[in-house]
Amino acid sequence: MGLLALDASKLSATANNPSKRKKEDTEHNEWIKKYHQALRNSREDFVKHHRSQYDGDLPIWVAVEVMDWGMLSHLYRFAPNPARNQIARECNMRGPQLESWLKSLNILRNYSAHHARLFTRVFDIKPKTIDDPRMKPVENVSHLVFGQLSLIQYLHAVLGTGNGVPDLAGVLESYPHNHLVSFHRLGAPENWRELDLWS
Repeated sequence: MGLLALDASKLSATANNPSKRKKEDTEHNEWIKKYHQALRNSREDFVKHHRSQYDGDLPIWVAVEVMDWGMLSHLYRFAPNPARNQIARECNMRGPQLESWLKSLNILRNYSAHHARLFTRVFDIKPKTIDDPRMKPVENVSHLVFGQLSLIQYLHAVLGTGNGVPDLAGVLESYPHNHLVSFHRLGAPENWRELDLWS
C-alpha cells in the first residue's frame, strides 16, 4: 500500500491506542476498516481507475476524497507531530489546537448531516483557544453554535478558502428575527457583524 496512513509504524503512538469500541483492537485498525469500507462503497471513477491500474493503491491526495470528515480528523490525530505541526501552522495554530477544532467541527458536521437541532445546542467539546485577536470576542461562546460557526469563518479567512463558498454571514443574517426565538440564543453577541472575523 502506498498510503502511509495504512502503516501504523509511520504514525504517532496515538494510532496504537486501544479502540473505544473493541478493546482488543487499536484505533488505527478500526480506522483502516472504515477506510477500506469507504473504498468498497465508492462508485467514483478515480477509485475504479486506481483499482484497475494500481491494484487499488491510492496516493494520499486521492485517498482523502473517499474519507469523511471523521476519518480525516482521526488521520490528522494519528499523524506524526512534525506533520501535524506543519499543517497546524498553515492555520496559525499548534497541533493540539487544530486537533480540537477538527474534533469540534466533526461533531458540528454530524449534527448538520443528520438534521439535528443546532439552535440553542450546547456542545460538550470546547475547542482550544488560539492567540488571534479575531477569535477573542467569541472565546466565551465557543461551545455554542455561533462560536462553532466562527471556527469555520476563521479557517476560511486564514486559509483564503472563502471565495466561491456560500457567505456564512449572509446565511446567519437570513435568520428570521423575532422576540420568541432570539437570534442571540445562538451565542452571537449584539455587535457580531462588527467583529473583525465577521465584518
